[in-house]
Amino acid sequence: MKLVASLRAKHPDSLPLQVLAAHADNLQGETGTAIQSYAAALMQLPDEPLLLLCLGVAQIDAALTARHCKDRNTALLRGFAALHSYARHRGPAAEAEAAYNLGRAAHEVGLLHVAVAHYKRVLQLDQEAAADAAAEHLQRLNLQQQQQQQQGVTDRQIMQSDGEEQQQQQQHQQ
Repeated sequence: MKLVASLRAKHPDSLPLQVLAAHADNLQGETGTAIQSYAAALMQLPDEPLLLLCLGVAQIDAALTARHCKDRNTALLRGFAALHSYARHRGPAAEAEAAYNLGRAAHEVGLLHVAVAHYKRVLQLDQEAAADAAAEHLQRLNLQQQQQQQQGVTDRQIMQSDGEEQQQQQQHQQ
């Protein structure tokens, strides 16, 4: 942690060092400082999903564990707002990941009905992804079968023409 602090002193405008320091603060239980650092980093990169995820988790963690948290409900709301922003910025390609993270946060807070809804969404998305993958594989197999059938017709045609040529050669020899 001393190394991060000395590097931050040398490079105060470094965003990666600011985020690294926020992670270190969060790991040490300094959630208030971590939240401030994540928020400052978000000022530079407002649409960065990783920063939104880290901020949301830190705010929820502060609401659940920090003794000095004066308004737990506001901290929880801010945390979930950051997590929803994270999910929105991750986009549809990572919808299952975002739903899992939202479910995990709701589970941690004790909002089991909300967690169940998010976990069910993850399972639904995974089934859809599996169905999409199966459809893609089926399409490839159908294409391979068509190619093999076409190749089989071509092979038969070659064999027939070869057979006809052999018959003609045999007839010429006689």
